[in-house]
Amino acid sequence: MAKTKWLVVILVLAIVSISCQLSAPTGNKDGVETGDAKRIFAEQPTFDLAAPLPSPGAAALRTMAGWDPGVAELQGDVEAAERAALNALIKEVSAKSGIQIELPLPAARSNGPKANRLATDSFVPAGYHRSANLDGSIDTTHDVSIIAAVVTGLGDIISEHMPAGVNMSPSQTEKEGDSTTTMSADIGKSTDGSSKFGLGLKTETVKNGSTTATDFAASVDGQRCPNAEGQVSFTVKVRLGADSNNNGFTQDLTAFVRAVVGDDAQIATTTIDILQGTRQVKNGRAVYIETGQTVKYNADDVASIEYSNSRMIRHSQNATQADASELSGNSNDAALSMARSALLIARNNWRGGGCVKIEAGSPGTLKPGSTTPIAVTVMHKFDGSTVPSKLEAVLSGKRRSFRPPWRRRPVR
Repeated sequence: MAKTKWLVVILVLAIVSISCQLSAPTGNKDGVETGDAKRIFAEQPTFDLAAPLPSPGAAALRTMAGWDPGVAELQGDVEAAERAALNALIKEVSAKSGIQIELPLPAARSNGPKANRLATDSFVPAGYHRSANLDGSIDTTHDVSIIAAVVTGLGDIISEHMPAGVNMSPSQTEKEGDSTTTMSADIGKSTDGSSKFGLGLKTETVKNGSTTATDFAASVDGQRCPNAEGQVSFTVKVRLGADSNNNGFTQDLTAFVRAVVGDDAQIATTTIDILQGTRQVKNGRAVYIETGQTVKYNADDVASIEYSNSRMIRHSQNATQADASELSGNSNDAALSMARSALLIARNNWRGGGCVKIEAGSPGTLKPGSTTPIAVTVMHKFDGSTVPSKLEAVLSGKRRSFRPPWRRRPVR
C-alpha cells in the first residue's frame, strides 16, 4: 500500500513538472532565443540624410496592426502630430542653446553655431517600413534601429556645441487631426565629455469613440568618445508601445555598449549586454517575457559573434515556450540593432573630429631638401588628455619649382 501511495505521488509530481515546462519557461533551455545576428549585420543600410525622420507612434501602430488592423488608419494623424512636436522641440532647443540644427524636416534657424550632420557615410538605417506587420509578431528591429541612430545623432550634434555643465528639459505639445502628442527631452553634458540625451513621446488618438495611446522613450547616456585607453562605454535605451481596447504591447530595450577603439580610430572589439522586457496583449490575453544576454564580436565581423549568459529573468505565469521564443528572439534582434546603430553613429562622430583636436606648431620657413621635426599632439576635446593616434601628414600650399643656374635659359 505504501509503495502504491509513493507511486501516485511521483506520478503527480511528474505531471506537474511537465505542465510547468509546457506553460511557463523557466530558463534559457525553455524557449529563449538569442536572435539572428546575421540578419542584423546584413540589413543595416547607409543613412539617408534626405529621408524623413521616423514617427515612433506610427511605428508602434504598424506593429500592432498585425493583430489589430483597425489601428492602421490612425498612423497618419499620429505621424503628423509627432513630427510637429519634434519640430517645435528642435526650435526650442535651438533657441535656448544657440545651435542651428539642420535635419531632413523644417527646423528652426538661428544665428548660433551651425550643426548640420548626421553622418551620410555611417552604416545606419535609412528608411523605415510603412506597411503593417501582417504576421502579428512584435518585430520592431528596423524602426528601433532608426530611432536609436536619430537619438544618438541628435545627441552628438547638440552636445558637441553645448557648454559643459548645461542641462535642459524642454517640452512641447502639438495636435494634428485626432491625435495629440506631448514630447519631452532631457539633455545634458558633463565636464568629462560624457553626455545624456533623451526623448519621450506620448500620443493619444480619439476616433469614433475609441482611444488609442502610443508611448515612446529613448535615451543615450555615457562616454561615446574614446578615452586615452581607446575605451567607449554608454547605455542606449528604447521603449516603444501602443494600447487600444483589448490589444497592445510594450517593448523595453536596454543595451550597455562597451567598445575598444584602435589607434586607427576603428572599432577593434565590441561587447553588448542586452536586457529586454516585452508585454503583449492579443484579444485580451496578456503575456510578459523578460530576458538578458551578452553579445561579443570583433571589428565588424559577424562570423566572430559570440552569445553568452542568455537567460530568462522573469515571465508571466501563462507564458508558453512559443511566447518566450517569439518575444525574446524579436526583442533581442531589436536591441542588438539598436546598439549597433548608436555605436556606428558615435564612431562617425569621433572619426569626424568630434572628440579630439590636433595641436601642432608651425615649423616656419623650410629650406629645400631639409628635414624638420614637427611635434604633433592629439588631445581629447573634453578632458585634455593625450590620445594615442595614427596620423597622416599632408603637405599643403603652393609648390615652387627650382632650376639650377646651368639649366636656366639666358636672357636676350
